[in-house]
Amino acid sequence: MSARFTPMTRNLALLLIAAGTVALAGPLCAQEMEWVNGKWVVASQPVRGTPAGELALIRQYADRHQSSSVVNAADRFLKDYPGEAGSEEVMLLAGEAEIQRGHYWQAYGWFEKQLDAYGAGEFSQRALQREFDVAEAFLAGKKRIVWGFIYLPAKDEGLDILIKIVDRAPGSNLAEKAMMRVADYHFAQRDYAEAAEAYDRYQQLFKTSPRMPYVMHRAALATLGTFLSTDNDEIPLIDAEQRFLIFKNRYPNEAQAADVDSILTLIHNLRGEKLYEIGVYYQKVKRPQAAAFYFNLVIEDFGDTQWGGLAKTQLLMLGDVKPVAPKGRPMAPPQRRPAAATQPAIGPVTTQPTTSAASQPTTAKAPESETEWIEDLVPRPAVTTKPATRPTTRPTPKPRPLPKTLPATAPIKLPTTGPVSWETVHQAATKAVEEAMTQAAKNSPATAPASQKAKPK
Repeated sequence: MSARFTPMTRNLALLLIAAGTVALAGPLCAQEMEWVNGKWVVASQPVRGTPAGELALIRQYADRHQSSSVVNAADRFLKDYPGEAGSEEVMLLAGEAEIQRGHYWQAYGWFEKQLDAYGAGEFSQRALQREFDVAEAFLAGKKRIVWGFIYLPAKDEGLDILIKIVDRAPGSNLAEKAMMRVADYHFAQRDYAEAAEAYDRYQQLFKTSPRMPYVMHRAALATLGTFLSTDNDEIPLIDAEQRFLIFKNRYPNEAQAADVDSILTLIHNLRGEKLYEIGVYYQKVKRPQAAAFYFNLVIEDFGDTQWGGLAKTQLLMLGDVKPVAPKGRPMAPPQRRPAAATQPAIGPVTTQPTTSAASQPTTAKAPESETEWIEDLVPRPAVTTKPATRPTTRPTPKPRPLPKTLPATAPIKLPTTGPVSWETVHQAATKAVEEAMTQAAKNSPATAPASQKAKPK
């Protein structure tokens, strides 16, 4: 058993251990010392042409930060001594040398070669940590150098490296750190669909993690973000509502700090808006019976919102019209959820289908699943048949200053009579939701444990 020291480390050790023998340090300052059998001895000089000698030379190059020499010597070693016991260390040293000179993609190649050949080797954990460092460098903006002079963005490669670390070291602290980094990166980039998927995978892989409140909260916010950044399909709203309710049930203190009740209220308003919008669409295309059907649904499920009042006004404007569901759609949606203000925060929330005679005759046939009904419910007419007040594309929202406090209900003021512009109301609701998401994310920093989150207001 021996311990090797570089010349600088050796001199410090000699001064501490062999006090009074300063004269001895002079002749040895250019030599490498080795601790053998309880005493310091002069390390034997590497012998070129042998595996041990070549490995010792590569170590010396690494100690002196001679990166190019390390890489060149490593190439020769693996070529001359394939399968030699020191090959794993040689690959590691070559990868670290490439990092020192800024060649991150080449460094990753060395570490991958090492892990493929020695997945459970002595230096495997160190190689995985170096791969994580490479991924972080790519996500921070470091470029991938190709052919020595072409510099390419490598953020996608950085994400792939992190996912591969999760697969290589399942259940490890490094894998947990890598999975969290992937999810947080997507969230910061507003890639909400990818962020929600990454947070979900984290929950599957690390069920006992103390960071679970943070992850569940972020997953719910990301799901809500997919509604704000896509074509506004209602499915993300329903999914986000369910996620926030489960989060509130499991972690009430964290939910209160994040003002989840306000977000649930906003989601409830947005769902009422979506259903009201469908009724307006059928009114525009001269199908008053279908319009009346959806306005009645708004009154039943979202009567406590401004959309309930607007739906009543629209029904008065339609006159004596019998509500009839569009062809191929149920007269009443199955398992419609109650208003957010009255929902119980106990696990998955479902209710019995509405059985009102005005909206659901006994002959109506329910679809096989709620998802099927939602997909069938939201019409997708051609652009030429859309209401004139609805834009064909959503403008990119400009950054807005964060509010000091989030209102308890975040009301949206609307007139109670006459037609209302969908665009105006939707922009107001979208702004309120984005502010709630920003404030909630601010209260849940990625680096803070759950116990250090903001206290309830």
